[in-house]
Amino acid sequence: MLVLERKIGQKVVIDNGAIEVKVLKPNGDMIRLGFKAPQNMDINKEEIYLRKVLQVPEFLKPVVRNHETRRRK
Repeated sequence: MLVLERKIGQKVVIDNGAIEVKVLKPNGDMIRLGFKAPQNMDINKEEIYLRKVLQVPEFLKPVVRNHETRRRK
């Protein structure tokens, strides 16, 4: 993992400038970041990303419900 230090207002540039991450301001024990990236690029907090990735596809939901019902008996 690459670790960088930046001051408020400074940026990190990724992929030859296609993505910019700017340190906006601290907020208690949090840090506010700003992202500039192409609209077709998905940017999420980790917990949102994991929720999307682990989401059960619609066509499998009946199978999952059936499996969960059998496990409870």
